Amino acid sequence: NWENTEFGNKLELIQEGDKFSQQYPTKIGKIDILARDKKSGQYVVVELKKGKTSDDVVGQIARYMGWIEEKKANGRPIKGIIICAQYDRRLYYALKRLVDTEVYIYHVDFRLEEFRDRTK
Repeated sequence: NWENTEFGNKLELIQEGDKFSQQYPTKIGKIDILARDKKSGQYVVVELKKGKTSDDVVGQIARYMGWIEEKKANGRPIKGIIICAQYDRRLYYALKRLVDTEVYIYHVDFRLEEFRDRTK
């Protein structure tokens, strides 16, 4: 459903041979989502976190961004996006030093519908 998100309008998913955007394999770990800005061509590393996250994600996303910058972007700047449900103050302070990384909070809307046999 990438195209149905706000990111789908701005970012394109990457497919390079047998490497896909989701769980993009590198020698230093798998990047959750690797995308490219549709206008600028800038690489964007997206890190997904369940629930609440802290400053440890900063080291992780910085590592991936550094690898992409060196191996794929020829030294051009890389953008980072962290998506989580909540964050703590440690993440807030760690992000003050990263000008090229944004955080988005996700919300899940959940509803129940009573089961009814619709084959009749």
